[in-house]
Amino acid sequence: MLGRPEGAGARRGSVAVTGPPAGPSSRGGSAGQGDRLLGDRGRHAFRWAALLFLLADLWLFLPGWWEFGAQAVVGSPERDMGLQFYAWRDYLRRALLAGRLPQWNPHLFLGVPFLGAGQAGVFYPPLWPLLFVSTPLATCLERVLHLWVGQVGTYLFARRVECSARGALAAGFVASCASTVSYRIFAGGAAHLDAIAWTPWVLLGGVLALRGRWRAGTALAAAASSLQVLAGYPQMVQLTWFGLLPFLAALAWADGLSWREAARRVLGLLLAAAALTALGSAATLLPTLELALRSARRGFDPSWVTLLSLPPLQLLTLLAPDVFGATWSPAGFWGEGYPWETTWHVGVVPLLLVPLGLRGRRGRALLVPCACLLLLAFGGHTPFYVPFARLLPGMGLFRGPAKHLIVLTPFVAVLCGLGITHLARAGVRRAPRAGWIACGGAVLALLAALAANDAPPAFFARWARAVAGEGEHFYAVAAGPEFVRAAWSGARGSLVAGLGWVLAGLAGLAAGRRWGGRVAARVVLALLCLELLCYAASRQEFFSAERYVPPAELVAVVRAEGPARVALLSGEEPNRAMVWGLETLSGYEAVLPERVNAFYNAWEGLPAHEQRYVRFVARVDALTRLLGQRWVVVPAGVRPDFALRASPPLEFRARVAGRDVWRDPAAWPRAFFVAEEEVVPAREELFARLTAPGFDPRRAVLLEEPSPLASSARSPGEAAAPRVALRAVAPEEVRVAVRAPRAGFLVVTSAYDPGWRAWVDGTPVPLLAAYGVVQAVPVPAGRSEVVLRYRAPWPLGLALSLLGVLATVGLGRSCPAKRVEQEA
Repeated sequence: MLGRPEGAGARRGSVAVTGPPAGPSSRGGSAGQGDRLLGDRGRHAFRWAALLFLLADLWLFLPGWWEFGAQAVVGSPERDMGLQFYAWRDYLRRALLAGRLPQWNPHLFLGVPFLGAGQAGVFYPPLWPLLFVSTPLATCLERVLHLWVGQVGTYLFARRVECSARGALAAGFVASCASTVSYRIFAGGAAHLDAIAWTPWVLLGGVLALRGRWRAGTALAAAASSLQVLAGYPQMVQLTWFGLLPFLAALAWADGLSWREAARRVLGLLLAAAALTALGSAATLLPTLELALRSARRGFDPSWVTLLSLPPLQLLTLLAPDVFGATWSPAGFWGEGYPWETTWHVGVVPLLLVPLGLRGRRGRALLVPCACLLLLAFGGHTPFYVPFARLLPGMGLFRGPAKHLIVLTPFVAVLCGLGITHLARAGVRRAPRAGWIACGGAVLALLAALAANDAPPAFFARWARAVAGEGEHFYAVAAGPEFVRAAWSGARGSLVAGLGWVLAGLAGLAAGRRWGGRVAARVVLALLCLELLCYAASRQEFFSAERYVPPAELVAVVRAEGPARVALLSGEEPNRAMVWGLETLSGYEAVLPERVNAFYNAWEGLPAHEQRYVRFVARVDALTRLLGQRWVVVPAGVRPDFALRASPPLEFRARVAGRDVWRDPAAWPRAFFVAEEEVVPAREELFARLTAPGFDPRRAVLLEEPSPLASSARSPGEAAAPRVALRAVAPEEVRVAVRAPRAGFLVVTSAYDPGWRAWVDGTPVPLLAAYGVVQAVPVPAGRSEVVLRYRAPWPLGLALSLLGVLATVGLGRSCPAKRVEQEA
């Protein structure tokens, strides 16, 4: 029996099973042993497993440290780590070490909320110790730490689902080396990976709550869910619970629990964990929700919600992960979506163990969440996903149904662990006919693939062109003869490798027929670890952080005339301006305020509601001058065309660090005074006015609603010219001294946001949206001092988070010493 405790009847050398026995007559188990997560021998095996996980994780990152030393950064420089997260982590580190809570990011676009963006992880506790090391080292240590946390959580979760120590070890490697994790390390989504690490801990908490330790399990599930939100990826909470709830329902059936008792425990777990998660993560959740509800993601757009659905055809990546190419292959990635989203590879050897893991009620119970999550991952390829997404609040804020594969992977990993557990106990009594057929087919296919030349078969050419020409593609593919040849070469190589692992896995299973189950389990476990570690290592990429070292001379030239924006057109990523301490109109930001998104769409001639994460401004026009883009940096010797077309033309200023710096003499200062106003209520008309030829922003400030200034207050005053002087400019505070000849408006070219407040000579005044996107403050005639401050709603959120932490800890500590016996 799978749930048999270790005793006189147990085989020598076997590991005690820590979950409740399968037999209905002993559901409660002993109070002494059943209450502990691991027995004495289980704890010894756990220590060795934790050490092996850590050594494997360090080995994965060793090549980067060997090549780049302390400057090594894990991830592709052309993906999220190089384009986005490195700059965010560096900005967060510098701000906190300076004693400042970073709430606003003035370096990108016209300024965007930093704390409200969520993915920055400002209140995420595991990041705090990493503040005291360099940013490159912190990015690598962050990955090692979270890989290890996810592996340990998967190990403990597998043990509670009655895997042996070897089976749980295999489950930990499968969950951490599968494409859902290893490919994402390449992509560099740091917040995503941090949140993924806590998924098995939520699953473990759910199992504990169902099996009698309700308080401890609920506290664990709530704490792990809170950490997923604090890490900056709230969608991971939704995805995790979509898998946990059907699993608990199936596990209650497998354990023989009555439906009333199961419903009481699961519903209580859901409600209590939801409340504790909302409280514990409020410091990040409140600013994030506030921004999300006024961002470009608000509303429900079916095309957005179903974006990055899993095409059923791409399940071929289970056998051959690069059958549709890869970003580094000659043909590129010609499958649908992004490879880290729509590639699902858990290893070939683990898949061979899944049928063995399906023996017994608990193995079959794991099929329920697997089926539910796979169906959700298909997303727009099914008729029910859009109605389902409309039904649940908040799903319209997220895209990517294929992300359900992230939660599906731990369940498949546990099935693999159960397969090794069964193999070690019972071996392979007979070689099934299907196994012989599969083995023979694999041999023939392998020989055929090796014998084929570089000329692709006609059927492959037609198939490859059809796949590359249909569906959602995020990489441009020219499906000509060269593409077909390169695609065939990559697909054939991946198929050969996959079929080779099929043969190796079948040979390992055949060892159970000759030498016994425990020998077969050891062989298969070794093959499994070898395959997965090789696969995970092949996904990794590193780059040197030296590319982010700011050129001191260039920064000095740009800052010489005070605060101004710069266009980096010399090959730098948009977010590199953050690391250099400069400000730019470009940027890479996942959640843009709807007002800023609509402004850039109008500027670029795009539909008003289209969402784009990356904006790259490479021009000089009336708007760049209005918004204070004074500097343009290009590669040395390259004269930009707009430098000649602009009127007045740009002035060459300096050549530093292999770059030419051009100055726009017509750029407006960061803050300026405008006396007249013009009300344009319709935003579409307002944006059309801004982009119309001959637009002159000096004539009148364009507002969406009338200002509170009375007409008499705007009567002409003294004839002197207005004077505006910036007294202090900080990310969350701006001080401006104004000498106005008449009442009018101080325009500050930072993005208008509800979090900003304005004071004139200490008196609060309304802050207006000027030109549809920047700030305007009504000022009286004469001398005055204007103060602008930005405050995100974090104090209330932090207080609620502390309350949630106390409630969660209190719930966990109130768990009785002995486990409550399950009822029939």
